[in-house]
Amino acid sequence: MVLHLLGVNLPENKIVRVALTYFYGIGHKTAQRICSKLSIHKTCKLHELSESQIQQISMELSNMKIETDLKREVINNIMHHRSIGTYKGKDTLWVILLEANVQRPTLELPED
Repeated sequence: MVLHLLGVNLPENKIVRVALTYFYGIGHKTAQRICSKLSIHKTCKLHELSESQIQQISMELSNMKIETDLKREVINNIMHHRSIGTYKGKDTLWVILLEANVQRPTLELPED
């Protein structure tokens, strides 16, 4: 069975702190901090949580910048660096284009 939480499908047989890392923007340390804040044991699995604990996790995650909001912020930061012409922006552009070039060898790189 799968638990659907804030648009992300989480398998119920996973440990809670591992399942929280399924969210974009949450790593092991953040997941561990959330579990300790909500007093969730480190070996507790998702199917063992009560409804109130699931709601607490949902409230905690809704206060954080994760998934789409975080992706949008990262893209905006990259676009900002590209628009002002910094090395960081150009370097990120080249990485993106080179990854696309591996998939489509006919892609031509723009000249700056």
